[in-house]
Amino acid sequence: MAQAHEMPSPQPKEGPAQSQSFNTLGGVDVGSGGTVSYSVGQLVYSTDQSAGGSLAQGVQRPYRLASVEMKPSAPVLNFSILPNPTDGDLLLRLSEKPEEYPVYKVTDLQGKELLEGQVSYPDTEIRMAGFASGTYLIQIQNTQNKPLQTLQIIKN
Repeated sequence: MAQAHEMPSPQPKEGPAQSQSFNTLGGVDVGSGGTVSYSVGQLVYSTDQSAGGSLAQGVQRPYRLASVEMKPSAPVLNFSILPNPTDGDLLLRLSEKPEEYPVYKVTDLQGKELLEGQVSYPDTEIRMAGFASGTYLIQIQNTQNKPLQTLQIIKN
């Protein structure tokens, strides 16, 4: 491989995307398959094609990785559903007593609401014995109707 070196700015191509290139770094690499030149800071987008292939030159933008700390706006509640799959009723189990009792909504996969109720601690019985066989969703919502968790249920 050849050493990277600074390249002069190329002339902009004619056409609607005329712009100048402000390069901060560039170079040429040579290998057994051919030669490629590159630059960092290119503003023009174009595609060069030949019998041997094509090269797409794109807009290069700097990016910065940042660490972001997310604090939950509400306490996290741990739910479990027993049994799943089921052939009858379900038991919605809370692992710890909540400050506010959420509600549950049972919907089909098209989003049609079929059942709604208040969650109690530690267990809430959800009557699904009369439901047809299929897949259902149980969404747990806080008192402001914000989803906390969605669980998928299979009814045999």
